[in-house]
Amino acid sequence: MPLQPNSSLCYLSHCLLLLCLCLCLVAGDSRRDSSIDINNNNRQRLQQQQQQQQQQPSSSSSSPPSHRATRSGPAALESCGVGGEGSQPSYEALRAIHKQLDDDANGDVDVEESGEFLREDLNDQNAAVKHSTFHAGDQHISLDDLWRSWRRSQVYNWTVHEVVRWLVDCVELPQYAQSFHAHHVNGTMMPRLAVPSPFLSTVLRVSDRSHRQKLQLKAMDVVLFGPPPGVGRSRIRDLALVVSIAVGVAGLWFAVSQNRSYRDHMRKVIRDLDGLQRAERSLGELQDKLHKAQEENRCFQDERRGLEVRMSQEMSEAKREAQRLRALRAGAENHISERRYAERELQQVRKALRRAERELESRRRRLAWSGDDGSGAGGSGIGGGGGTTAAAAQLQRWLQVTHEVEVRYYGLQRQRAEKQLNVAKEGAEKIKRKRTTVLGTFHVAHSSSLDHVDHQILEAKKSLAEVTSALRERLRRWQRIETLCGFPIVHNPGMGALLAALAADDAASAGATAGATAGAGAAGKEDASLSRVTFHRVDDVTGDRSEGTSPPGGPPSQGAR
Repeated sequence: MPLQPNSSLCYLSHCLLLLCLCLCLVAGDSRRDSSIDINNNNRQRLQQQQQQQQQQPSSSSSSPPSHRATRSGPAALESCGVGGEGSQPSYEALRAIHKQLDDDANGDVDVEESGEFLREDLNDQNAAVKHSTFHAGDQHISLDDLWRSWRRSQVYNWTVHEVVRWLVDCVELPQYAQSFHAHHVNGTMMPRLAVPSPFLSTVLRVSDRSHRQKLQLKAMDVVLFGPPPGVGRSRIRDLALVVSIAVGVAGLWFAVSQNRSYRDHMRKVIRDLDGLQRAERSLGELQDKLHKAQEENRCFQDERRGLEVRMSQEMSEAKREAQRLRALRAGAENHISERRYAERELQQVRKALRRAERELESRRRRLAWSGDDGSGAGGSGIGGGGGTTAAAAQLQRWLQVTHEVEVRYYGLQRQRAEKQLNVAKEGAEKIKRKRTTVLGTFHVAHSSSLDHVDHQILEAKKSLAEVTSALRERLRRWQRIETLCGFPIVHNPGMGALLAALAADDAASAGATAGATAGAGAAGKEDASLSRVTFHRVDDVTGDRSEGTSPPGGPPSQGAR
């Protein structure tokens, strides 16, 4: 299963980068707030002037511009909103600034005068922008207009801390910050810094002439054109920017760590899947071996039954030949023909016995799977030949029934293991499909699906191992039982036929046992009398009666063998 978790990581990194860019744009927009405020103030001032012009009579509107500039009494100051100890010095400083701008001393600052001031005195590169901002549609700026604009300016509301920050960042004179703090210089006192006065040299102790000139130019710039970029920004925005960057870095670190843990977990899941596939292949190979062994066992059982049939036929032919020779020998009249017939009968019996011994030995070697001659002989004694007793037959059926029950239980175990294997494979396929989506890898890494699939894989692997171990043990155990008993168990007619045979054996057990006992007694007597007659006649021919005769029911003598 190939791993491609870098797609979600790259997507998250791009999102964080886009967030940082947006915050930077917001911070850049905040730098232009001062110019926007000045434009708004100028527009409001222009509207107020138009309203005042509409309310005033036509005679007052036709008065010369110098008439507005000549008002300097207490009534004029009160009409402009000048009052208090702090406003009067600032108003006087603003009057000096207006007088400095008004070259023709007509009471108004026109466009040419303000442009000349920006080019020559301030030497500002953004003169065109500041010029349009300063006038804002009003071609003539009076002292009252300038004072009202200053009262509405953002710089007018600066605190002591903001003034000191402007002194350090924009003016670049941090050595006077302590003096500004000590005298509580705020935004309302900024016009006093823009004109030559004892306030700079005596109160604030700015002794250097170049420093005073620099401070005056910077102060006049902020009084006339508003705060410079960067000074009027809010601390909340700066704090938000810092917090956003910190959150972005933390999110990136968290994404990298989660990606690493996801890769480690996926490697573990892949190893478990490989082990599960190996266990599945091992189980399949073992199952194939089982089917092959069962097929070989079936062929061997068929061959053994054919061999037993041939041995029975040969024994029957040998018995018929012996009976024929016995009949010929009984009808002979002289001793020589009887002896010849007896020798021929004995040779036929010996040939049949040797042939039977060779067939039995060949069968014993083929049945001896474990390599033990004694075990093979014991198995042949229980299940071989035609002398299988009723008890041995019932034992064979019961063992075959037991084997079939174990096979059914093994089938249930295997079905359960295969079901767990299929569930684990489906879970792995679901994870593989989710990984191909944009946020699928991130979702899988933060959910419990990986742990659940890993647990399913381990359970399926454990079940397959148990099924494989049980299959090996069952094969070895039943092969050993077949070797010891000497009859087939694994190859059987099936559970239905076995149960029917066992029911028939139980129903007729009493009569079958009595009949089998009577038949065995009669056969034993007939074989004993036949042995006595055979050995008696052979001994008559050979002349060794004392060594060849055996008691009834006893084994034959060494000479007869």
